[in-house]
Amino acid sequence: MPHTSPAFTVDVFCRVIDNFGDAGVCLRLARQLVIEYGCTVRLFCDDTALLARLDPAPPAGLHYEEWHAQQVARPAQGVISGFGCDLETTYLQAMCAANTPQRWLHLDYLSAEDWVESTHGLDSRHPRLGLVQRFYYPGFTTSTGGLLREFDCMPAWSEAQSLSTLASYGITPAAGSLRVLIFAYDYADFSPLIAASQSQPQAVHWLICAGAAGDALALALNQAGTHREAVSRLPFVPQCAFDDLLRSAHRAWVRGEDSAVRALWAGVPSVWQFYSQAEDLHLTKMHAYLQRMAASLPDQALHVIHLAHHAANGALHHAQAQAAWVEWLKSGDELRSLALAWRGHLAGKVPSLASSVASYLIT
Repeated sequence: MPHTSPAFTVDVFCRVIDNFGDAGVCLRLARQLVIEYGCTVRLFCDDTALLARLDPAPPAGLHYEEWHAQQVARPAQGVISGFGCDLETTYLQAMCAANTPQRWLHLDYLSAEDWVESTHGLDSRHPRLGLVQRFYYPGFTTSTGGLLREFDCMPAWSEAQSLSTLASYGITPAAGSLRVLIFAYDYADFSPLIAASQSQPQAVHWLICAGAAGDALALALNQAGTHREAVSRLPFVPQCAFDDLLRSAHRAWVRGEDSAVRALWAGVPSVWQFYSQAEDLHLTKMHAYLQRMAASLPDQALHVIHLAHHAANGALHHAQAQAAWVEWLKSGDELRSLALAWRGHLAGKVPSLASSVASYLIT
């Protein structure tokens, strides 16, 4: 879609609940609307300090706004409510009073479940004000909103670039070591993975992201006395730096949809730890995702991915999980080929979320 002149204006709204994923997704979408579609975007958030950490130098045309600033803001031409956050009544009233009606999107969470296809694109009318909001569901098929995918998210990447990236953090992996990046939720059980790593002929170099889960993993590794393995603690980094770290890893355990999608585009063999929900609903989401992958790819090494996801999401007993991690750690070339095939399928078949959002808002 060509850039509009003058720039089309968009307001994106996001509340940070208990992790960074909501802000991460909204920020990536806002940035892409600015860079690739020429929009001017205000990103209203209840934690603008987090936005500044995720992207300290946003592109011209992207503005971070405090949540309460919407109370006096003139609504933009397009409005996006991130993950069902409720807008202030004053802002909604201003939308009603506008001379030109805005297009209003409700951006929901990423899911591979079948029901997403029938719900994506449905409209809902505000019960009091009459404003129409369209539901947008990211997903893994052509009948969904697709995935966030920037034009430059899959650059050619060499081992030299990986080593240079790691060296910028003072990390020098031993030759032949297996670099495993961990970005997990706090309740992750790492003991089966640690036990599996100790049985590998290839030494593991752990790249541990900042956070409580990283603290727990580092402590567990120290207590396990894994003298042959190296441990590197990573600081909190901006999104672009995190993407490069993913490209520099041989394996990745990632949490939440933003990091999971970045691992897909990085082409790194990865497992996606889903956000834990009551009644094991996260396992339903996991099964749907694995079924989408299985329907699109050859059987080779899929069982390794299947079992590793079950292990990361707490669906296996300790011995089963350890066996799953053993296979995941040792199946190098097969998993790399599978990751690249899955990436190629998604890039070729699944819509760009920003493109579909821009098409709806601007046309």
